[in-house]
Parts: sequence; C-alpha cells; structure tokens
Amino acid sequence: MTSTRAESTAGSNFQKDIRPLLETYCTKCHSPSRKKGGVDLSRFLDSGAVHTDPKTWETTLAQVRDRIMPPENKPQPSAEERDRLVTWIEGAL
Repeated sequence: MTSTRAESTAGSNFQKDIRPLLETYCTKCHSPSRKKGGVDLSRFLDSGAVHTDPKTWETTLAQVRDRIMPPENKPQPSAEERDRLVTWIEGAL
C-alpha cells in the first residue's frame, strides 16, 4: 500500500470510525486538562494531524495493540473496535 493510499484510507474513516473511539476510550485521560503520560490525543482532529506527531501515534499503536491502554480499570473497546483502531493507526503511519 502506498503512503498516499494509506493516508486517503485513514482520512476517509477518521471522523466516522476513529475519532469516536478516541473520545470514548482515550481523551478522558489524554486531553489538555489531564494529559496523562504527557499525551493529549484530543488535539488530533483529522487524519492529517497524525503526521504532525508520529512518535505519539507509534506509542499509541503499541499501547493499544498490546492492551496496555486503556488500563484494566477503564472501559475497554471491543475486539473489533481495538482492531479497527490498530489497523487505522498502522495505515496512517
């Protein structure tokens, strides 16, 4: 998959499929007001924003893929939601 195609795929699904997952499972702890671990995921408003900070998204990918995030005591995405997020981040990067 070429980089342009990955960006296009990522961009076409971000608002509909990815942003709601981030809002549900991530931004309560990773926002300007909380910024746990120094991470604010709420600032990424579209797929293009991912390219402004790939290190954050590489870390996010590893944490979500390895089931470190969200922590056990927080609501968990379904297997399908987690897979969707992991696949999207991989494509965007």
